[in-house]
Amino acid sequence: MPPPCSSSRVPSPDHRDYDPPTMVDTERYAASFKMLDLDGDGRITAAEFKELMGTIGVNFTDETAAQAIAMMDTDGDGLVSLEELATYLSRPHVTPDPPDPG
Repeated sequence: MPPPCSSSRVPSPDHRDYDPPTMVDTERYAASFKMLDLDGDGRITAAEFKELMGTIGVNFTDETAAQAIAMMDTDGDGLVSLEELATYLSRPHVTPDPPDPG
């Protein structure tokens, strides 16, 4: 079991602490978020992620798109907010290979 983390730090998948993004960091990802949030509701769905990936030639299944969203979704609602995207993109990644698109 990993050691407990201080309250101001967030555990990463490899159990190292990292600082969550600040407001400046979140703003850094706002333009990318807007490209992913196709309906502009402030949340990225698996369907939106799948559609965008398809436009760049990566054809995800519904299940794989849902898995990709789950990797970023920290509150378990099945959606990705700007803060969740910024947190995901800001942390040190020691990750497995990305989901296989199909």
